[in-house]
Amino acid sequence: MNEPFLIAAFLGTQALGDFVMQHLVSASVARAVPGSRLVSIYRDDRPYKGLITLCNPYVAAPLKVPGDPNILIPLDWFDGTPRKPASPFAEQWFEAGFHKPDLLLTPSMIEISQCVGPPPRFRFPGDTASILTEALARRGVDEDRWFACLHMRESGYRWRREVDTQRTVDPRSYLSMVLDIIREQGGQVVRLGDPSMTPLPEIDGLIDLSRDENSFPEQAFASARARYFIGTDTGPTQLACAFKTPAATTNALGIGVWNRGDVVSLKRYV
Repeated sequence: MNEPFLIAAFLGTQALGDFVMQHLVSASVARAVPGSRLVSIYRDDRPYKGLITLCNPYVAAPLKVPGDPNILIPLDWFDGTPRKPASPFAEQWFEAGFHKPDLLLTPSMIEISQCVGPPPRFRFPGDTASILTEALARRGVDEDRWFACLHMRESGYRWRREVDTQRTVDPRSYLSMVLDIIREQGGQVVRLGDPSMTPLPEIDGLIDLSRDENSFPEQAFASARARYFIGTDTGPTQLACAFKTPAATTNALGIGVWNRGDVVSLKRYV
């Protein structure tokens, strides 16, 4: 019996958008090799990494290593030596052959420009989806109405404070659009983000998940279920695109996932 082709991918980034894109590219490689198995290796240094990995349907198994950046991930973990001392593999990993991959993908090999064909699609497992559907309803999302998601990048996020400030926007400039979606189009708006962001005025039909720092699962699920997503040059926009939610990116400066039919408005930066 032939063993499946094993692909191990080291997702060596911290930023949300880059982590999403590395997942998509490694998944595209697995998709191109029918019957292959993909192992995703990443540092457990951000709270969103586990959920994103769960949503990649091509991942056969994850390998989380400590979040300390001073702990290196040596290549000889994957040299095929059975039960190698000091490796993080449990017994079942050796039994599955995860310590001897046929292909080892490094971070430079899984940049979005290297995607094999159109990006694959993320999916929430059924049991997780039902739990998060109820969670969004408790937040105020009306099951009888559609909603759009909105993310407006600012510079106070704890993991990216004052980094790439040229990508930030003024949330107040989006208020007229929020009102149009609610009052003219008949939808709701689910605002994504974190508590450091500028508060928006209370508006009937606006659900602001950014006020709760522990709401990432609901935010990710909302981006997967929205009729459309409007975002800036930021990680949540890439996540919405990974779920194939129709998306518009405003003030874009760099490359993104960008599926067919998505809209990108570039920002001139001097």
